[in-house]
Amino acid sequence: MKKWFECKVKYKKVNDEGKLKSMSELYLIDAVNFTEAESRMTEQFAPYASYGFDITAIKATNYAEALFSSDAYSDKWYKCKITFTTTNDKGKEIESSSHIVVQSDSLDNAMVKANEVYNNTTFDYRVSSVSETKIMDVYPYETMGESEGDNE
Repeated sequence: MKKWFECKVKYKKVNDEGKLKSMSELYLIDAVNFTEAESRMTEQFAPYASYGFDITAIKATNYAEALFSSDAYSDKWYKCKITFTTTNDKGKEIESSSHIVVQSDSLDNAMVKANEVYNNTTFDYRVSSVSETKIMDVYPYETMGESEGDNE
């Protein structure tokens, strides 16, 4: 089962005026534990941080999965709460929730994409909420020969 961690990265970059500006951004990474999350985030971010960087926070999340988009305009990440309804052996309805992140260009399209994925299941579900996140990018765990496009 995937375990997702939010990593806050602080770094400096040159702005349009040629001055160094301090930036703080949030990333999501798939890892086994906090140590691996920090190691993988360092590996992912190091090539892009000319002036160095610090990982200032790592937090475990409750995301079940990340849905990627091949659309070039899908540059935002949305958190979707999926509520499943099941019936127990006594006939009582029970609701449980799961959270996913969806790469999309808008809130509406994120909901459409979540529905497309769960329409192919036998579960009774509803997308109970969708909200934009501050996540800049998502880094899934990739085995040799696997790429981001394979996760769609």
